[in-house]
Amino acid sequence: MTLEDIMPEKQSADWQHISIQDHETFVSRIGNLVLLKSGFNSKLSGKGFNDKKPVLAESDLRLTKMGSAQESVEVANWRGI
Repeated sequence: MTLEDIMPEKQSADWQHISIQDHETFVSRIGNLVLLKSGFNSKLSGKGFNDKKPVLAESDLRLTKMGSAQESVEVANWRGI
């Protein structure tokens, strides 16, 4: 098992809709992490949320699968985390 950042540690092109300040605020929170089986983490590194959703949805882990239920990753949704 590995931990995958939903929002990558380094802000990639797929995450430009998130301000630098909001990225710094939310990237290190536990709510930004999901468990993945080994091997999937490197395939998803730096990808956008829409690319990550199908992999999260296939997980056997309930909490990881729940991450795929979000329509999008918007700061307004993360403020309560």
